[in-house]
Amino acid sequence: MKKILCMGSLTMDMMMRLPHFPAPGETVKTDHFTKNPGGKGNNQAVTAAKLGASVRFFTKLGTDANSVELTQAQKAWGIDTDYMLVDPQLMAGVAMVEVNANGQNACAFYPGSCLDLKPQEVWDNRRAFEGCDILLISLEMQRPTEYAAIRQAHEMGMTVILDPSPISAEPIPQEIAAMVDFVKPNETETQVITGTSVDCESSAQQALKMLESWGFQHPIVTLGERGCMIRLDGQAQLVPALKLNSVDTTAAGDVFLGSLAFCLANSKSIKYSVEFATKAAGLCTTKYGAQASIPALDEVLSLIKED
Repeated sequence: MKKILCMGSLTMDMMMRLPHFPAPGETVKTDHFTKNPGGKGNNQAVTAAKLGASVRFFTKLGTDANSVELTQAQKAWGIDTDYMLVDPQLMAGVAMVEVNANGQNACAFYPGSCLDLKPQEVWDNRRAFEGCDILLISLEMQRPTEYAAIRQAHEMGMTVILDPSPISAEPIPQEIAAMVDFVKPNETETQVITGTSVDCESSAQQALKMLESWGFQHPIVTLGERGCMIRLDGQAQLVPALKLNSVDTTAAGDVFLGSLAFCLANSKSIKYSVEFATKAAGLCTTKYGAQASIPALDEVLSLIKED
């Protein structure tokens, strides 16, 4: 099996279930609060590891209680944390997650120590990339740092999977796009990247063409409860989502990418990998929480057999 290197945030998630999102100036009472390890990069790494992949994580942490707890949690999943950088002056990030009665989520995110990871530290720690075949990275650090990691992975012949989240108005350089094998924007992120509103299959197909023309080799546009759109053998194809009772979409995108990386690490076809990832992401929305909702391998495989 190929080895996956994950880069992104390690945060402590504070999650509340609410009857509705607060309006400006409104206080909404809840009787449900949880504190759990999270962060997009972390969720993606745990997904791949839980499914059975060999995973390494590279970022920067502090020495605060959350940093220690997050590192211990990753080790418990079997994730290689030997290459983590630590700065005692920093603290781990925190995410404040709200989930409404419809299962939709809103999140306020403080990146913390991972935002301090510098491009030179990426180049100085090439050994963190050695022995790995796939880079799974999100846009939760400084852009120059993320681009340094993508360049280094590309130079080393690694497959690069990019999660363009959290998205910003700053365009991804075409030079970087050409080094990305897989990119997975959702509808909102696709609109920011391409300037095209994605509200139907036809507009998603147009967005795929635009992403490819910018250099991304295998763009995947996710469409929420409808599934995702990808081009295979020159044709745009809709991979439909499962019809399930969704209660919390918090980690769906992370589970999709961690599952995609897991399949590619097992040398599965792109078609199979995307279908597997779509089912895994759907399953995770049937449970509350981020990492608590990540499905096990047998759960996903049972759905594939039923399909």
